[in-house]
Amino acid sequence: MILQTRTEINAHLDKLEEKLLQELGSTSGSCKSENTKILRKLKIAEGKLTKLREEILQIKQFSSDKNVFLGTYQGDILIANCAEKYLIKYSDAGKHIRDIPVSGLPFGVEVIDLNRIVVVTYATANCVEIMNSNTFKAEMNIRYHDDAWGVSQHNDRLYVVTGNATVQVMDLLRGQWETLKLASDNVLNITTSRDRIFYTDYATGNVHCCLINGEEFWQFGSKNIRRPRGLAVDNHNNVYVVGFGSNNLSIIQHDGKNSRTLLTESDGLFNPRDVYYDKEKRTLLICNQDGTIFLYKVVLNF
Repeated sequence: MILQTRTEINAHLDKLEEKLLQELGSTSGSCKSENTKILRKLKIAEGKLTKLREEILQIKQFSSDKNVFLGTYQGDILIANCAEKYLIKYSDAGKHIRDIPVSGLPFGVEVIDLNRIVVVTYATANCVEIMNSNTFKAEMNIRYHDDAWGVSQHNDRLYVVTGNATVQVMDLLRGQWETLKLASDNVLNITTSRDRIFYTDYATGNVHCCLINGEEFWQFGSKNIRRPRGLAVDNHNNVYVVGFGSNNLSIIQHDGKNSRTLLTESDGLFNPRDVYYDKEKRTLLICNQDGTIFLYKVVLNF
């Protein structure tokens, strides 16, 4: 009786052992399969990143004394040629579409409404023109007491840097104005996102972030970013900024605590003047002073 019971127990244990080994083998195979998939995805991502870094779009070569600033319009690219009285329109594939005559030497360009409004600032003329985006005819001319530099818009509010130390804010729906005093006296470029305003100080080399009412939130400086000019923000308020003097593109963490250099002179950056980030396509446009423009697809987060 005891021998029979022992035999039955051993047989049962053998079955349990066999089942356990099968389950372990299946789990091990599944883990190996998942690891293989992950490694394959990483390899593909690495290949894409390498390929995308090689995709450089050289839209047009200007002489070295001409500055260009960027905007987008219905998927196309608008370039403000600061040395001539016209905007230049290109497709996102780099094909020249047309030159658009304007009333003065343009500095900044911003698209508010894809079907209606393009804003152009004229630094030496101390004014901003709001244009019909189909005809590019001026519908409104706004004059200031000081030079009009960088321009940005968010939530139907237009932000224009005037006189290097203030921002004129216009409510496009109500037509109301307010003036914000900046914490810097050397400002040309500005961008906005959600409840933040970002700008660069080309003299001190600092990048500033302030609340929508102008109150300073943080400022960031680094020896790796010299004479910063154009800047752009992504969907997480990380800041892309070009260093005109350091020949690079850096990204600053949204809280202003850390930065990382993404592109340098070895990538073709030489006196970069402006940068634009398309939040929907996650593409980055960078423009050198000589008019060479680089197009990158952003595939990695900060």
